[in-house]
Amino acid sequence: MERDVSFGADEGLGLKHRPSFRERYLEPPLACGLIERTIPDRPTSSKQKYRKAK
Repeated sequence: MERDVSFGADEGLGLKHRPSFRERYLEPPLACGLIERTIPDRPTSSKQKYRKAK
């Protein structure tokens, strides 16, 4: 079973600055292909989630 991780992860980690969260924690694994967006054409969508890459 795949688990989707929403952007709410920043709140769970106690992080306040979204751009920093995206730059430090989301972009590196995206660039390496470790995770993928559920809506690749709309990276800033409010409905965007992330999942482990297949």
